[in-house]
Amino acid sequence: MIKKLILFFLPFLFFVNLQSNNQSYLNDLSELAKTGNIEIILSKLEERELDNESKFQLIWLVNAHFKKAENIENIFQPIFEIAQNNADFKIKLVAIATCNEILSHLKNNGQNINDLLAEYQNFLTQLVANQSEFADVRRAGIKGIEYLSLTEAKSKLLEFIAEPNISQNPPFAKSVCSALAHFEMTEAIPQISKLLQTDDENIFATAIIALTTLNSKVALKLILQNEHKFGGKFCSPVLNNMENFIADILIKPESDLTIFAVRAAKYLYKSDYREQLISILYSTENKKIKKEILQQLLQILDKQKAAEICQNIANNPFFTVELSKLKYLANSNSVEHKKSNLQTVSQNNGRPNLTT
Repeated sequence: MIKKLILFFLPFLFFVNLQSNNQSYLNDLSELAKTGNIEIILSKLEERELDNESKFQLIWLVNAHFKKAENIENIFQPIFEIAQNNADFKIKLVAIATCNEILSHLKNNGQNINDLLAEYQNFLTQLVANQSEFADVRRAGIKGIEYLSLTEAKSKLLEFIAEPNISQNPPFAKSVCSALAHFEMTEAIPQISKLLQTDDENIFATAIIALTTLNSKVALKLILQNEHKFGGKFCSPVLNNMENFIADILIKPESDLTIFAVRAAKYLYKSDYREQLISILYSTENKKIKKEILQQLLQILDKQKAAEICQNIANNPFFTVELSKLKYLANSNSVEHKKSNLQTVSQNNGRPNLTT
């Protein structure tokens, strides 16, 4: 009977003991987080019987406190080995992030770590090229290449942006576009431009931002060719960031970009470009540009300015509708505003209001 009771309660006793040990270990980690003793953190990380959750927490502690160590370079190797050999994606992810931080710190402080960077660069390139790897891990690898400016690996970015399924992985596509813009890889423009065909807002926005960095001319054309996508909500923020570039086009002699700059003007809210638009309207022979400008001016001109334009622009079947509307505006009668004597009840005190 006693034997049966022991066998019955043994698993429970083991579980309680395990929970007690885990709680004790968590308390140790909490204390380490406060003190930031990097030597103790590293020694615990070397323990063989270490579960993945504890290892994950310890690597984050290394990330937070590695700058306290006397020889930071020695900290990199054990974390790098974990990144290379651990199959758990959470641990690999935090290990890569920590390696990125350590190497960036060493590099920014002028230490000669060329051999370490070369080895790490090779690791990241192979990691990201492995399409069966976890998407977040591949993304961390891309951020490492960008973060550390690993120029030998940048040619591989062209392969990554050309992956057939990249539009199905918005976070990865975003990281690749960001890295391509960082390295100013204009040869990637055709592949980035293809991402604008996506139905994913995040990928579309990321591709447009990358294009504005790589080539403003291409970006201006493409954003306006896709201006109605996603309700046009990306046009205003992107084009306002390009305002100086657009304003420069509007004051220069006419070019193939003029029509795009004219279309972009309606999204610019920091300055008033109506005088530049009117100047182009008078000087250009391009009927498409005239039509575009007339469409915009209908929204922003007063009666007097409309009349002035109608006197200076000859009619053309291509924009006769716009010019007719402008003439209607010029000939319209102003509405006289009169003060009403009707009594209304004030919402504030219930007394009659004679000022409506």
